[in-house]
Amino acid sequence: MTISLSDALSHYRAVTDTSHRYWGYFQAIAASTAAFAWGASSMKHWFEYAMLTLGFVIFAVLNMRLILGAQEDALKIAEGLKSFVQRADSGVPLDFQPIFQRLDPDSKYKVGSWHALISAATIAVVWVRYVHPS
Repeated sequence: MTISLSDALSHYRAVTDTSHRYWGYFQAIAASTAAFAWGASSMKHWFEYAMLTLGFVIFAVLNMRLILGAQEDALKIAEGLKSFVQRADSGVPLDFQPIFQRLDPDSKYKVGSWHALISAATIAVVWVRYVHPS
């Protein structure tokens, strides 16, 4: 199977757009979870906080899998594009080759670490509210 340079670039863009959309969902749910914990004056029992935490953790784990999958795809596509462009017969003008070298998605470990850190901070914010109900 062959794929054109244009198709590969389109796929790379689609993968990064998907990753950004997953990050947007994550940010919205993390902020909503924290806001709900701090804004819900009716939450008094630890069980309510535990259920809110459990729901967030389930979402965060599944979301992280989606983000890391998209990130891994982006890394593979970027690597393929870079190696293709470096070939002498690629047909990409020398002036445009540096553009392809700038395709440098973050490692999935870095992305996963940030996701885990934000998830842990969100859970901490929920439980700080339980400990200090004000």
